[in-house]
Amino acid sequence: MAENDHSTFLSILGLYIYSPIIALGQLNEVNSSHFGVYTFRFIYAITNKIGLIKELPVNTILDYSYVPVPTNVYTVLQPFYQDFGYTGIIFGAVLYGLVYVSLYTAGVRGNNTQALLIYALFSVSSATAFFAENASNEFSWKCEVSIMYHLTMAIYSNMQTSTVTILMATYNGEAFIKNQILSLQQQTFSNWRLFIQDDGSTDNTISIIKNFQKSDSRIRLVDDNLKGQGAGKNFLSLIKYSETDYTIYCDQDDIWLENKIFELVKYANEIKLNVSDAPSLVYADGYAYMDGEGTIDFSGISNNHADQLKDFLFFNGGYQGCSIMFNRAMTKFLLNYRGFVYLHDDITTLAAYALGKVYFLPKYLMLYRQHTNAVTGIKTFRNGLTSKFKSPVNYLLSRKHYQVKKSFFECNSSILSETNKKVFLDFISFCESNNKFTDFFKLWRGGFRLNNSRTKLLLKFLIRRKFSE
Repeated sequence: MAENDHSTFLSILGLYIYSPIIALGQLNEVNSSHFGVYTFRFIYAITNKIGLIKELPVNTILDYSYVPVPTNVYTVLQPFYQDFGYTGIIFGAVLYGLVYVSLYTAGVRGNNTQALLIYALFSVSSATAFFAENASNEFSWKCEVSIMYHLTMAIYSNMQTSTVTILMATYNGEAFIKNQILSLQQQTFSNWRLFIQDDGSTDNTISIIKNFQKSDSRIRLVDDNLKGQGAGKNFLSLIKYSETDYTIYCDQDDIWLENKIFELVKYANEIKLNVSDAPSLVYADGYAYMDGEGTIDFSGISNNHADQLKDFLFFNGGYQGCSIMFNRAMTKFLLNYRGFVYLHDDITTLAAYALGKVYFLPKYLMLYRQHTNAVTGIKTFRNGLTSKFKSPVNYLLSRKHYQVKKSFFECNSSILSETNKKVFLDFISFCESNNKFTDFFKLWRGGFRLNNSRTKLLLKFLIRRKFSE
């Protein structure tokens, strides 16, 4: 309150209750041929501006009632009452109730940040709408600003309580690893732990990691005497160090944009990935960075997507490991996985499609470095027909990736749904057949797709051999 304002809380509360009762009798009736002149007054104002009607039936901004001070008593339901009487009050209350319930459902239950903020603003506005303007001394907007600020801080604080484990497998990465770790340290989301396991580097990779470890307690170099495992097993052997809701793979040679972890965690919390009992993941897009040329391909690295298991099985690999974040249920599954391992991202993506869910966040959150020394070589991410014909790949399936999928099925058939079990059996039947004619119909009857297209898969099958050498 103002310094010379001697109003007490009880006097303000009295005005809050008393003013609307008196003001009810002071509302003016308007005789107009227009329908709903108060309720739809903003629409009438727009039509007046564009020349469809000559004059406004009522003022767009309604006057205060002086009872005994200027009181904004019917901010919400006054228009409905003056236009439609008590029926209008009921209709208005139901309408606003539906809006508030929708915001509550989307915001509070759906963990949607924007809906939470709007819900808080509307709730405070409705609670303070009847206060006298000079008696409350701008009390309403001060409440709104305060609630919005504290709710925003609470949401941000809740985001930071979600700890993320980052797993990095390294091998002779001295040329790139420093920039990658620096990009982690620049993340807007800071509540992470980085576990690094080296696969037997002969350059200065270990020395660089140890220097970071000395200055940042979040970074730990693991020494389990596991060398020469290859990228896939190197990553998966780090799984045992993750005890958090979310885990992210991290290559040694990329650069993460500063909001990568924040955006992934925010989206994962919205879809409640952290409380799911099914091994699930979310993956995002990124830019391909051509190291030798110093150029960036803005078309993205996630151009192939699958809706379900039968759409994924003909992928030769999973989504880029560095683009995915998975939940605790996936961590538990991978910790106990004993099947054939080729690459870590293949196993992780396959498990999500077979046993859980896969979500895509259409945001560019990293620079995916392309260079000749990369484990997977230089890839092409363009999805056009011309680029596919120019591709050096002349087979439908990689034998290694087929071996991964077959081994996965043999190890986990007992926990698969009947639907996905049949998908695997149809896939294996196709792969182990040598009849081009019957293979075509197996693909067709099985409903298999590539990048969500049956035609694309069938054309690829017709013009390429089935397996790599």
